[in-house]
Amino acid sequence: MKEHKLESKWHKVKGKFKQKYANLTEKELSYQEGRFEEMIGNLVEKTGKSEKEIMREIKDG
Repeated sequence: MKEHKLESKWHKVKGKFKQKYANLTEKELSYQEGRFEEMIGNLVEKTGKSEKEIMREIKDG
């Protein structure tokens, strides 16, 4: 899945991440245009999951 499609899908799965990873703040879950990779990096750091796992969770929604 292309990155821009994952970015648009993020808005749909953000709530699921918020429930699953209660330790994440709203700021950490906020997507800012052009900073998708940075947000993914923060999620990797905070969740302990790999980038591949995070991207799969977004893709699978």
